[in-house]
Order: sequence, then C-alpha cells, then structure tokens
Amino acid sequence: MKENDLTIGRIKPALEKALGLSFPGDRKLYVEETTLSSIVARKGDDYLHYLEEVKEIIDHPDFVSFEQKKEELRFYRLYHRNGFLVVGVSFSPQGIPRGWCLKEVKRHPNAEGTIARIG
Repeated sequence: MKENDLTIGRIKPALEKALGLSFPGDRKLYVEETTLSSIVARKGDDYLHYLEEVKEIIDHPDFVSFEQKKEELRFYRLYHRNGFLVVGVSFSPQGIPRGWCLKEVKRHPNAEGTIARIG
C-alpha cells in the first residue's frame, strides 16, 4: 500500500471464520491511487457515494468467497430491485507488506470458489 492509496476496510475475523481461512499479513482493504483517480473520472461528483456503497458491501456482505487459484477475495451483496441483483466487490493481494487491493466492482450472476454466508 502506498501513501496516496485509500483504506476502505479490513478483513474481519468473522469473515475468516465463515470461510474457514486465515489470511496472513495486513488485513487492510484499499483502493490504489490510480484506481481512485479512474473512479473519480468515471463517477464525477458521485464518486464519494460510489465509494460509500463499496464500503457498505464490505462492511455488511450477504456472502463472501475466496478463490484460491486467483487469490481473490470477494464480498457480495444482494439487492431487490426489479428482481435480484448481486453486486460483487473483489480484492487481490498486492505489495509488501501485503495488503488487499480493490480489483473490481461488478454484477455477478453467480459466485465461484469457497462461498459462505455471513451472519
């Protein structure tokens, strides 16, 4: 994680317990400065609202998954808007010390890898 990166959450013990995994190193979830600049360019004045929604998904996921092969941690939130919509937020490990960097935010038709319901 670099100086201008933005921390937006942490891997919580409840998540590790739900997945039956233990994540070594730093448990910070962050957005790289270049990704943050891209979000601001795409979302304009709504970028803070967008980041708040991402943080809400991280803090209160309906499901979480970890795909070993890709080393990708995902948080999922189910929404009821004209049917069901699943939004996934993905993180991958990067840097020294190792942290978890935002990889993507997108709609998911299904989840891959180990998946567990929180709560």
